[in-house]
Amino acid sequence: MSGATILKAFGKGAKEQSVIGKRAVIYTRVSSKDQATNLSLDTQRKACIEYALKRNYDVVKFFGATYESATSDSERKEFSSMLSFVKKSHEKISHIIVFSLDRFSRNLHSIAVTAELKKLNILVESVTQPIDMTSSVGQMHANMTLLFSTWENELA
Repeated sequence: MSGATILKAFGKGAKEQSVIGKRAVIYTRVSSKDQATNLSLDTQRKACIEYALKRNYDVVKFFGATYESATSDSERKEFSSMLSFVKKSHEKISHIIVFSLDRFSRNLHSIAVTAELKKLNILVESVTQPIDMTSSVGQMHANMTLLFSTWENELA
């Protein structure tokens, strides 16, 4: 994937890229104004793009949500749009890149979602948490991480 391919995705009216290789979408999210300052969508996006470049993934689409809480996936419009897109395009999309797994989701449903995506050969990859989602140990590690994020939400 060339830098130009990614830059085109930022352009006005950008369309899905059609390039041979591993294809990914990037999902970014902040749930509060405080996070928007400290962990902005731009910061997350840049890290995700860099991650994709290092792995030669073609980023075909970006999804980003501001002030979407991850406690309930059904209320997250951008998350729902992203899931719908990758499920419809599962022959073309191999990865969802997130800054961290808690940016993907912070509720019990997240484990079921990642399992469903894995059945479609779509892996969720975290820039800041290098977990091998293809192994049973990696899947358990990811599930535990998602569970701790859920627990953290419940404490707040």
